[in-house]
Amino acid sequence: MVGRLLSNIDKEIRSTSSQLRRQCLLADRAGVLTRLGEFAEAKSQLDQLRLANTGYDASLTSRILLGEGLLCHFAYDIAGARDKFRRAHAISTAVGDKQLKALAAAWLSVNELHFDNIAAAAEKAAEAIQDALPTDHAALARSHLVIADLLNYCGVADEAKRHYDVARQHAVEEGDLSMQSLVLYNYATFRVHRLALQAIAGPIDAEQASLAEMNVASIGTLDHGIGNRSFARLVPLQHGQVLAMQGKWEAALQKFGENIEYAHKESLAREALKALAARVLCHKNLKNDQEMQADLDLARERISDCTDLDDLAIVHHRLHLATADVRPAEADMHRGTYERCVSAFRERQDADLRLIRLRLPVTQFK
Repeated sequence: MVGRLLSNIDKEIRSTSSQLRRQCLLADRAGVLTRLGEFAEAKSQLDQLRLANTGYDASLTSRILLGEGLLCHFAYDIAGARDKFRRAHAISTAVGDKQLKALAAAWLSVNELHFDNIAAAAEKAAEAIQDALPTDHAALARSHLVIADLLNYCGVADEAKRHYDVARQHAVEEGDLSMQSLVLYNYATFRVHRLALQAIAGPIDAEQASLAEMNVASIGTLDHGIGNRSFARLVPLQHGQVLAMQGKWEAALQKFGENIEYAHKESLAREALKALAARVLCHKNLKNDQEMQADLDLARERISDCTDLDDLAIVHHRLHLATADVRPAEADMHRGTYERCVSAFRERQDADLRLIRLRLPVTQFK
């Protein structure tokens, strides 16, 4: 099942008599295929369209650039994606195509978020919402998702939930099941992340942990139904962390499997490192001494690659728990580090929230 979005595009491609319109729709279709993980087919289609675009039509060129930007984005080439999205945004701005400009702005907001440019991400998301029509579901879904993630990062979970709901509704309206999956994945991921931060202060809430586990499990159910492979290796990392926080050590290990190494190799070091630290705890509690030592050594080696304060706090807290009764000096070092990271992270949350508030549109829920 590929959802109404792809079906509707295919239907319009078959019915249009305009060659240019057909090419634009094929570029849009390539973007959908990319989001469903069909990268080879999407790239082949975009390559053909670029060769056929001998007149450099602005609308088609912008859509090709957007599609190529998506391929870069899902290949974790965020610098390449930024270049493509910016060029698509510039062309659509120059020709006065506000709908395409809104979509490009929405993707630029995603890109700025990957660069950790909080203010720029909020600004571009706000631009997308301002320029989009109420029926521009793709732009609105993406920009509301960015705002939701920003607010969630800043600890404003209830307000973030409203934006997740708006993003999901636009994805539903468009029939974009891959976007529905992404909204669900981001919401569940932040819920797991929030639990991990709460665990630093004390025992986690059992009910919240169960809800997080249900959220994560539901991603796999939806993705299996639509044939989306984008999160196939990432969902188990989230699920495994929730299970570890619940003390379900064996079940957590099964979820981690080979997915930690896959995530590390695929430039997803922050998720891989948090899961690795959780796996250290699993081995400790299962008395797998050799495996624990191997993972502990690996975590020590990789922790220098982690720069996010919240992630560092989570990792050092888990390593503190793992070493507390066997290496007191090392455990004290981890405790001091996670305490400093938490303090600095809370300060940054407050500062970033002020930046976001200044850039959000008055009418946020178009």
